[in-house]
Amino acid sequence: MTREDDATLTLQQRIDIARDKGSDLLISLHHNALPDGVNPFGEFGAGTYYYQPHSRDLAREIQREVGLELKLPDEGVFYNNLALVRLTAMPTVLLEAAYVMLPEQEMLMQQEDYPDRLAQAVTVGIQQFLDKRFPNR
Repeated sequence: MTREDDATLTLQQRIDIARDKGSDLLISLHHNALPDGVNPFGEFGAGTYYYQPHSRDLAREIQREVGLELKLPDEGVFYNNLALVRLTAMPTVLLEAAYVMLPEQEMLMQQEDYPDRLAQAVTVGIQQFLDKRFPNR
């Protein structure tokens, strides 16, 4: 965890914290929004981003598990030149778990068990990634 309150951290500070703590993985959790002019009635749901090739399988595993758990449309796994996922040595992904501005997804996020369900899905995705990467551990 890089923070437990509403403090603001730069992207570089988040990366520095993960590196300084010796983290093996960096998972950045977000909730998405639609830009102006986009039809809000499309198929919007969860999407996961990576940059480094060694992060792609982690992104796939997390994306699959979040989709299974939250039952949202699968936007997919995307290669993207985002600063947070680009500037790390450890496998790093950025998850956009749901859209805060879509009423049914906002209602999902307000459910008491939502944080635990999201955390469990990400945890299972990480475990799947590690089991495949290190099968004899």
